[in-house]
Parts: sequence; structure tokens; C-alpha cells
Amino acid sequence: MNKTRKDKEFFEEIYNTTFAGLRKFVTYRCTNSALVDDILQEVYIEVFRHIDQLREHENIAGWVYKTADNKTKKLNKVYHREFMVHDPNDILKRIRYDAVL
Repeated sequence: MNKTRKDKEFFEEIYNTTFAGLRKFVTYRCTNSALVDDILQEVYIEVFRHIDQLREHENIAGWVYKTADNKTKKLNKVYHREFMVHDPNDILKRIRYDAVL
């Protein structure tokens, strides 16, 4: 992944024009505020990986926002599946089980 100075400048332009609005967008859509920075980082890694294709893209901001939307949905899904307790009785069962051990 040998990026040129032009690539880096183009990336900075995308970043500077989308970051503030994208942060608001992700913060609004994300169910866990601790994930916002992780999502933004993932989005801009994708931007950097696809910098050549983005030069030809007709709607760069749309691509960035759609990427953020997809990553937010994915991480929200993982977060809820892995870390959320859907039944309060599950917590009591876990506490009782841990107390027995």
C-alpha cells in the first residue's frame, strides 16, 4: 500500500470535509458511545484503502456516510449480541452461578 503525496492530500481533504458531520451521524446512530471513535477509525481506514476508487466516485461523501452506516450497524449488532443482557433474570442466574463457584 504505497500511497503518494497526492493520495495523502486527497485523504486529508476527504477527512477534513466529512469528519465533523460524520462524528455527529455516527454518535446519533450508535447505541454505545464508546464505539464512536472505533467506528470512525474503521471508516477512515476504508477511505484510505479505497482512495484510488474514490477519486472516480461521483459522491464521495455519500460513500463515506454509507460506509459509516454499515460499520455502525455491524458494531451495534455485535455489541448487543455479545454484551447486552436481554433478560434481567440472566444476571441473577449468572450471579448465583458465580457465587457457587
